[in-house]
Amino acid sequence: ENPTSTTDGGIIILDEDGNPALSIPKGYFSEENKPPCICGRELEQCAANKAYKGGGGIGCDNCGKSCSGDVPVFHCPDVKSSIHDGGYDLCFDCGWRYIEYKMDEQSMALTMGNSNDNDISMLAP
Repeated sequence: ENPTSTTDGGIIILDEDGNPALSIPKGYFSEENKPPCICGRELEQCAANKAYKGGGGIGCDNCGKSCSGDVPVFHCPDVKSSIHDGGYDLCFDCGWRYIEYKMDEQSMALTMGNSNDNDISMLAP
């Protein structure tokens, strides 16, 4: 997956067909490589039925996929954000795209010798 830049300095991760798959806001950083929310917070991994009170599941705000039950998803803990009234969620596949991108980026830095081992942290599902 090759990233491309946005007009505001963010990054868009492209899918295997070259279509935009996930947007990373400019300046976003996560110590644990958690996917970004559009409000700037880190998304937390949880079961779809635990994301909201009532346990009905989520609809991915990136691809539209419906997820329910104990299927893993990424959920913004700030449900009442003015930026995404009603919450923000990613299915596991869309969230994992970000994690893969960061792991590839860190792997490249290690291969090129441009990274300090103390700066590397990875998240596995």
